[in-house]
Amino acid sequence: MEPTLKDVKASFEETGEKQGERFFIENEGQLEWAFRKIQQAEDDNASQDKILEATKEYVEQHKRDNQETIEYMRGLIADYAELKKAEEPDYEYKGVLGRLTWTK
Repeated sequence: MEPTLKDVKASFEETGEKQGERFFIENEGQLEWAFRKIQQAEDDNASQDKILEATKEYVEQHKRDNQETIEYMRGLIADYAELKKAEEPDYEYKGVLGRLTWTK
């Protein structure tokens, strides 16, 4: 008959009281419990690594998308600047978010 989790916990509590703060494995049920705890911790670590990797991939993709937007908008601004320069050689724009000037 295999010990239940309740048996292992009860054994842990009894052992802790008898021998101080440190737990000692005294039977195969407790041994199995210790292996199970190791497996749970390893599985949790692997899960956290996957979450971290997925988050990194998401952030990197988001940054790439933002960079593409920046480059596209700068291209549109450059096209507009060329158009305005052809119309007005001394054209300048100074706004809250940016400015457009020509340097010699």
